[in-house]
Amino acid sequence: MLGMVVNRDGFTCAHEVFEGGRQDAKSPNNMMDILEKGTGRLEGSTIIVDRGIALDENLAAIRGRECHYIADQGRIGLQGNEEPAF
Repeated sequence: MLGMVVNRDGFTCAHEVFEGGRQDAKSPNNMMDILEKGTGRLEGSTIIVDRGIALDENLAAIRGRECHYIADQGRIGLQGNEEPAF
């Protein structure tokens, strides 16, 4: 699993390769903590998540850090309680 921070111009500021085969649903806070250590506060950033992370509690954690997110539409559609980003 790859975590990457890019600036507004699309250049990589930090990246981290995370262990694969783990339960994604428990990892977004840990992943954001590690990436923040390399770049500073992620406030205002956009986090892109796959359907393994796009659960209500994880999206709430992302919003709690004052970040935006783009999530797999299939997962949001299954939960039915999130508005599409666009």
